[in-house]
Amino acid sequence: MWKLQGAFALVALLMCSTTWAELPGFSSYIFDGSSFREARGAGAILVKDGMLPQTAGAGDVREDPLPAGTGAVAVLCYRQSSGGKLKSHAAAAPMPGIAVTVRGSGLILATRTNAGGYAILALPPGSYEVSIFGFTKRVVVDSGKTVLTSIRGSKRMVD
Repeated sequence: MWKLQGAFALVALLMCSTTWAELPGFSSYIFDGSSFREARGAGAILVKDGMLPQTAGAGDVREDPLPAGTGAVAVLCYRQSSGGKLKSHAAAAPMPGIAVTVRGSGLILATRTNAGGYAILALPPGSYEVSIFGFTKRVVVDSGKTVLTSIRGSKRMVD
C-alpha cells in the first residue's frame, strides 16, 4: 500500500511541476545549436501569442500580457560548444550575464541575459538590430507575436 501511495504522490508532484504547467497554450522551443525547434526540456523558452515569453523552469508559468501594441523578442546568447571543422554536429552553451543592445524604431535599449542565456524584451512593432560583442542580428517584431533569435558570441577554440 505504501508503494502505491508513493507512486500517486510522485505523479501528483510531477503534475504540479513547471514541466506539466508548460502545457496551457504555451509552445516550448529549444535551441539545438543551429535553430529553434519545438520541444520540451532544459533550456526551453515558452511562447504564447500576446504574452511575454519566459524560460522553462524559472518557476510557475505565468501569463503576463504584452503591453498593448507591442511584440516580444527573446534573444539567446550562446557559445558554440561543439561542432565546426572537426565535428559535424552543433551544440550550444548559454552565455548568462551578457550585455545585449537593441537598436531600432527610435530606441536604444540595453539589458543582460538571464541564467539561461536569454534576454527577453517587449518592443513596439518594427525592425531592430540586436547585438553582443559586435555581432549583430536583425529581427522584425510584430504586434502580439514573439520573435526567437540567437546570437553566437563565441565558438570553441579547438576547432
